[in-house]
Amino acid sequence: MSHTVRFLMSHMVRDHMNHTVRPRDCMTIESHGVVGIIPNVRIAQIALNKVDRPWKTADTRLALEDGSIWMAKSFGARGTQVGEVVFNTSLTGYQEILTDPSYAGVLSTEESKSDKELVEMARQWKIVGVDLISDVSCKTPYTWSEKTDLEWEFKNVVDHGEEFHVVAYDFGIKHNILRRLASYGCKITVVPSKWPAAETLEMKPDGVLFSNGPGDPSAVPYAVEIVEDLIGKVPVFGICMGHQLIGQALGGKTFKMKFGHHGGNHPVGNLRRGCVEISAQNHNYAIDPASLPVGVEVTHINLNDNS
Repeated sequence: MSHTVRFLMSHMVRDHMNHTVRPRDCMTIESHGVVGIIPNVRIAQIALNKVDRPWKTADTRLALEDGSIWMAKSFGARGTQVGEVVFNTSLTGYQEILTDPSYAGVLSTEESKSDKELVEMARQWKIVGVDLISDVSCKTPYTWSEKTDLEWEFKNVVDHGEEFHVVAYDFGIKHNILRRLASYGCKITVVPSKWPAAETLEMKPDGVLFSNGPGDPSAVPYAVEIVEDLIGKVPVFGICMGHQLIGQALGGKTFKMKFGHHGGNHPVGNLRRGCVEISAQNHNYAIDPASLPVGVEVTHINLNDNS
């Protein structure tokens, strides 16, 4: 039985004029007859021969870390690309994957066919020990005011009372996070990844958000220092990369997961409430709970692997 495995790769480019994220480079690899990827294989290299119409005739090689090579067909891009192969278990949403800065440096597999045009392939992809935040963060602070469309709200009129000022550190933040905060009546100031903590405190925020982002959290010590300078002086919360930075600032260590979490239906155990919550996740690193000092409480764990 023929089976198709597709690889999507996206390189995010921040448009600093209107603060939007657009996919600059992406790529799809189709390999017929492949049932799956060999376990413990994390790095993949795609080499494409130079031909006039690669979507018609190009022979493609998917070279994995263990030395195995898979034959494939490609279209829409030519060249050599290196990245980390991951499985995303979401049923839909390849558009969001291609435009999510957290997926920078990742080859994500999907099984649904795409009828969208693909653009030129990304270049020089690595993952471990590399600061990818700097490539996707904004360069200057700006104020965000766009809200979620009313048709997506649970009720037509939303009155959240007093406005809270939230400073959001942009490590590759998804705009829908900002829309949701704005929908709850928050005044949002987005700042670059290296924005000094002292200048954030001068803004007198009610809270600070450390956003999601791509890459290795241990490769951005400057961000950890910023978190350290803010913890205890203002309420903070983090998503994905931001959560890992908070963990490091509290004394914990991060580690590279054997199998990262990529999908829209991960069960999470809320240890305080004793219930299960379903979450969308995209990360290859986690905090080692054994490295956390006394006084730091773990409140949520992934129920698939207890990370």
